[in-house]
Amino acid sequence: MYNTGADVLGILIARASQQRFETFLSERIFEPLGMIDTAFSVPPEKFSRFTTNYWINPATGLREVYDDPKDGQWSRFPKFPSGAAGLVSTVDDCLAFGIMMLNKGEYGNRRILSRFSIEAMMNTLTALKRISTFSLKIKAEYTESAQKATAPGTRFLLSN
Repeated sequence: MYNTGADVLGILIARASQQRFETFLSERIFEPLGMIDTAFSVPPEKFSRFTTNYWINPATGLREVYDDPKDGQWSRFPKFPSGAAGLVSTVDDCLAFGIMMLNKGEYGNRRILSRFSIEAMMNTLTALKRISTFSLKIKAEYTESAQKATAPGTRFLLSN
């Protein structure tokens, strides 16, 4: 039930905008921010830039491929583009989004999100929850990676 609200929000956005959720995100957020490598899947022409995800097999203790770029979960469009998770991106695209957030919804001379929306996303309770969750995830992945190798988790498409 943790992500249900964000998934429902994605459906509501699609219904209210009368377009697919991924189209809305692309036209309203990704394209205006120049986020050319953010989507719910990686196109075949970008597979060579996408990293392989590894995990440690608990039975053998050996590092094994967990998700291969060519036939893994991001190699095809999902059946349900989730409002809670599932986007793949680059550091450059994440930076553009972060800059827009820091500029209270503006990027360059263009307003992407309302100031009210940004403030609602960044209010103290929301910000503390996001920072705590993000910090715990990073710490868990770092610890896991340091002890065993790269743990399954958040993946980024590598930028040129």
